[in-house]
Amino acid sequence: MLNNVKNELKKNYYDPGIRGMDVDARFKTAEEKVKQASSLGQAFGIIAQALLDLNDSHTFFSPPPRPVSVEYGWQMQAIGDQCFVAAVKPGSDAQAKGLKRGDLVVSIDGFKPTRKELWKVEYYYYALSPRPGMKLVVQSPGQEPRLLEIAAKVKQGKRVLNLSGTGTSDQDVNDVIRESEDADRLMRHRFQKAGNVVIWKMLTFAFEPEQVDSLMNDRVKGNSELILDLRGNQGGYVSTLERLAGYFFDHDLKIADRKGRKEKKPILAKTRGKDVFPGKVIVLVDSKSASASELFARLIQIEKRAS
Repeated sequence: MLNNVKNELKKNYYDPGIRGMDVDARFKTAEEKVKQASSLGQAFGIIAQALLDLNDSHTFFSPPPRPVSVEYGWQMQAIGDQCFVAAVKPGSDAQAKGLKRGDLVVSIDGFKPTRKELWKVEYYYYALSPRPGMKLVVQSPGQEPRLLEIAAKVKQGKRVLNLSGTGTSDQDVNDVIRESEDADRLMRHRFQKAGNVVIWKMLTFAFEPEQVDSLMNDRVKGNSELILDLRGNQGGYVSTLERLAGYFFDHDLKIADRKGRKEKKPILAKTRGKDVFPGKVIVLVDSKSASASELFARLIQIEKRAS
């Protein structure tokens, strides 16, 4: 697994110099550490660290799925360079222990989260090494910091799924389908109208560009103002970004240059002509808006198309 990661990095990373990293030496060190690892989780952590040293949020190790799901019952968000509790799930241990929305997150298991490191913290706790709980030091406005030991909700799944069409496979297949449908439901576009103002909550750019046409024509067209909510949207397809941007300009323009290993290719917004949205546009972003969301917000801001 470690060798596969190294080979893919050397073959496909956009920068042939790989940001000055001595890849062979770095992965040789990682290989020695993996040999001494006492658990699978520790081995995954060593592999992940080899890529984290690049400090590139688009290049990371995605470990094999685990037969457990972990729900911590709360979420945080960066405001400025500090991280705050953005939501607490009702009925969770986090709520029972007194965690409150708006609390400053001073530390998580001794680590101080910052805007720059937030994605690494979430990557560690959700993908790389899910935990049955964590120790938080938080601080409510005007109060002293307090220590909370919060238990996660851990759901044990099956280690092996039978998708062969025999025995218990029907239930396993249904579980896989249901999980996929639940994930799709969470990422659906949401719309709300108030007079001639339409609010579009777009959670991802990971959908086909043709769907942009139907959404703009069926849900946005005819309104005088659009509030496009890209908070928490971590990007998706470049082609979808290009298609959406084309609905807000009466001329073609370049969004950015996409630099690859062998070539640099422009990302272009081609105007949709008579279908361009003529109304006022407001775009909402936050610390978790990334990739295509950031590019879209940047484009319409520097072109003075939105606020």
